[in-house]
Amino acid sequence: MAKKFNRIEEEFIEDAKIVWANFTGRPTKSNPNGGVIAFDIVLDEETAARLKDIGWNVRWYENENRPDASFWHLNVKIGFNYNPPKIHRICGDYCYELNEKTIAQLAKDQIQTMDVAITPYIYDVNGKTGVKAYLSEMAVVVRESPIEKKYARFFRNGEDDFDQPFDV
Repeated sequence: MAKKFNRIEEEFIEDAKIVWANFTGRPTKSNPNGGVIAFDIVLDEETAARLKDIGWNVRWYENENRPDASFWHLNVKIGFNYNPPKIHRICGDYCYELNEKTIAQLAKDQIQTMDVAITPYIYDVNGKTGVKAYLSEMAVVVRESPIEKKYARFFRNGEDDFDQPFDV
């Protein structure tokens, strides 16, 4: 019998620590065809227990070589098809909105801190039920490179091109 879920609220996680980030959608062991953009949030024991209790798909990672490095985590998918998330990349004094074409930038960035809002997707497929996490909104503070620091004022917010700092 499929488990019934009550209405599950969006979750907000401040200063999220992430692992296994795939901001490019490259093929992985769990996604051999690629195309899935996702990351996992490391959870403290209390948050993991609370989310697991209400049905979120929380998992335990057992580090065989270092048991003290084992942790709870939640996979978060980033979908752009139906309700695209708001993704704010903050670099120095500038905030850039990322989209499906520009999110891969995060794969190159050194992330300093990240706040994440995740929305639940309750599924019931072939007798399996649960709650998947999808990104709703994210603010990512990244380390500003010397080039970005020098030329940041020329970049347009969220666009692929920029104002030329010199005559062409």
